[in-house]
Amino acid sequence: MGDEHEEFLQRLASRKISRRDLLEICAKLGLSAAAAGPILAACGGGAATPAATETSGAGATGTATAAASGTATAAAVTGELTERQKTLVLAYARDGSNIDPAIYWECEESDVVGAMYDNMVIYKWNRADDTVEVAPQLAESWDIAPDNLSITFHLRKGVTFHDGEPYNAEAQRYSWERQVGIGEATAYMVNDYVDKFEAVDEYTFKVTLKKPVATYIQYIAGYWCPSRPVSKKAVEAHKTDADPWAKEWFRGNGVGTGPYKFVSWTPNQQYELEKFENYWGGWDGNHMDKLVHRIIGEVATQRMQLEKGELDAIMQPLPPQDFKALEGKPGITTVKTPSIFLTNIQMNHTKAPTNDINFRMGCVYAFDYDAAVNNIYGGLAIRNGQTMDQGMEGYRNNIELPKKDLAKAKEYFDKANYKDPVEMIYSEGDDPLRRIAEMFQADLASVGVTLTIRPVSTSVWWEMEAKPETAAQLNLCYWGPDNRDPSSIVRILWYTGAGSNFGYFSNPTVDEILDKVQQEPDAAKRSAMYAQVDDIVRADAGWIMVCQQMDGNAYRSDLKNLDPAPVREWSPIVYDVYRQV
Repeated sequence: MGDEHEEFLQRLASRKISRRDLLEICAKLGLSAAAAGPILAACGGGAATPAATETSGAGATGTATAAASGTATAAAVTGELTERQKTLVLAYARDGSNIDPAIYWECEESDVVGAMYDNMVIYKWNRADDTVEVAPQLAESWDIAPDNLSITFHLRKGVTFHDGEPYNAEAQRYSWERQVGIGEATAYMVNDYVDKFEAVDEYTFKVTLKKPVATYIQYIAGYWCPSRPVSKKAVEAHKTDADPWAKEWFRGNGVGTGPYKFVSWTPNQQYELEKFENYWGGWDGNHMDKLVHRIIGEVATQRMQLEKGELDAIMQPLPPQDFKALEGKPGITTVKTPSIFLTNIQMNHTKAPTNDINFRMGCVYAFDYDAAVNNIYGGLAIRNGQTMDQGMEGYRNNIELPKKDLAKAKEYFDKANYKDPVEMIYSEGDDPLRRIAEMFQADLASVGVTLTIRPVSTSVWWEMEAKPETAAQLNLCYWGPDNRDPSSIVRILWYTGAGSNFGYFSNPTVDEILDKVQQEPDAAKRSAMYAQVDDIVRADAGWIMVCQQMDGNAYRSDLKNLDPAPVREWSPIVYDVYRQV
């Protein structure tokens, strides 16, 4: 045992030893588990392999599989959870660009933003019956006026920001003023709809709309919303003359009222948060002490760390082959849930040749939809040729979907008199998008169209698509609704000048319908109006609607309440997550 003893001492001295390794080596050296306890405690930074329990799945939204693991953990030895076991470590393939709640509009940091910042109201997903409702958070109750022209929120008392500043109606009002002043991301939810927002008294916040909007509470409850308050004290401390809203500081820092407070951000490596001791919700029951949001670009590395217990969950959807490879693995739960995301190719309506409907129609018929769903997504997707998610108001099950027809595609391309190469961009590090791009490139080449494909970072993507003259001719991306109201996807994609209309589509009839639909109180009439918009967009070849995704995720089986819900893509509610050992 001399060599093993020497190896043990060297690795312990260099701190290159995990708890699992330590237990195994101690066993070889004849040390008891009890004797190993003090050494385990001294190695607080080591990676643990959490014990797993079999779980029954993800509820009615999907199916899950799990296998139990017999691996011993420090908790089994000491009877208490270790620091590692009280830390939730999540993996994402790429970094986002911003954790400022007034600017962030991505999925990559949803867990970070959601842990740091509360909403007035939130969507609550009931796992038992797979229903979703608007539930209280910072607002204990609210009153919607009978004419749908205002909502009055009655705010929770005794809430503080992470810097000790009190939360009240004035803090909420200031945060909305900041959102409008910045004018990015979800600011459209205020600018387009709200006539006035005001602190009526210390704990009453009122929103008065320009026109009746029957579904406006959905905009407040959504994961991407204008209602997450920030500390005015923090803004004042970090603002400059050139940056009056402290955007630069909040991009990689933050002060909210949420259960977890900011600790650090290492770009393209990780974010770290720790629990806010004075959180209004309290810390009774089971909760995590820390959140580590880790950027791991290679799926193979994510899988290895997950299986070893160094990682708790892979949050972005897994490629089908990796999802299947993890099914049935000891200590791992795999879960499928319906995604809000529509995989699509936006076509620039202002730039040749995609400003020609013949070229756009050629692209629609050149695309291989079945191959994308069955081969690239491996069945983790469904066909959807419409402008909204399946199950939303206005969605129809009986429309005819386009199919790959290269002969018809060539006829359209010939009418467009196409000559020069065309470029398509997509998000770097995304394997399904890369494979879709390469497949489309090959099919277009077979009918004489030269497509160049280019992966770009998230920040470059936003910069390019912000203006029609710099936007790509073709833009392969994901897009989904900000909330459960169809307008939060249909309007932002197709209204003239809307925030996510990166194809720069413009149609006066569509604008008119979208202005009227939210004022319509009758759900059946709203559905008919959304269907009319969808017909116009499809007739004009507004985009290539590839499919609607199913999310395939994987996580350690000893975690509870981590299942991703359809209303918060790629992100659990961290406060609800705990580890059962």
